[in-house]
Amino acid sequence: MYNQPTIVYKNNKRSDMHALLFAIGLVCVSMYSAQADTLSTAQEGMPTQAKSNTAESKHNPFTSEPKVHALKQAKPDTKNTFYFGRVYHEVSEPYNEHHSSHSYTQYHNYRGLRAAFQHEHAEHIATLYALETAKLDSITIEDKDRNDTIYNLILPESVRYLGVKSSVIASTNLNKGWQFYLGGGVFYDTYLKDSGNTNNYGVRYDFGTGYSWYHCQAMLRFSGDLTNSQSNSNAESAEAVIEIGYNF
Repeated sequence: MYNQPTIVYKNNKRSDMHALLFAIGLVCVSMYSAQADTLSTAQEGMPTQAKSNTAESKHNPFTSEPKVHALKQAKPDTKNTFYFGRVYHEVSEPYNEHHSSHSYTQYHNYRGLRAAFQHEHAEHIATLYALETAKLDSITIEDKDRNDTIYNLILPESVRYLGVKSSVIASTNLNKGWQFYLGGGVFYDTYLKDSGNTNNYGVRYDFGTGYSWYHCQAMLRFSGDLTNSQSNSNAESAEAVIEIGYNF
């Protein structure tokens, strides 16, 4: 009578233990299944998210591009240049009225302005067109080597010079940097004066040097005539030009 209740009590305790272990097992299985489903879903979504991020990085209009300073960018080749500067035009002829055995030359010196346009045809070839206007500044009589000015004559009348030039030049560099050039072309000069206008035309030579930046140039030019239409076969004209140019 006293042993039976004890046996029943032990069986109930063992059954509760089995139920607890079974419940713990179910919880573990459930947690493992949930974790497996989560990992599977994350792996499936990763390529899509990466692809989406890649697409956004390629097409995002708000993404800032790295900027390069203007002075560090490559300068595009310029095809045209406009020049403006000072012209020093000179006409010379032998002076025969001085009673001396030495040779003297009479120089008509003009000072004025010049506008020019240059167009590039190839890497080293360009055409140059110029329009010049100047006023007679002085007339001097100098020796052959121009070491001594014998006379500085009073201007007999006001004389205005107009010149049109056209040349083809070959340059070492028509873009940024130093350049040296040689060329040749034609000219047509007119001298306007009260006593009557005179014209002079012919073939000329050109040479010069300068430096070009990104948008501007500084040039020093020299030129003279190879042939001319003056009645005095020994008469010549030459000029020097200092000018600033704008590249476009």
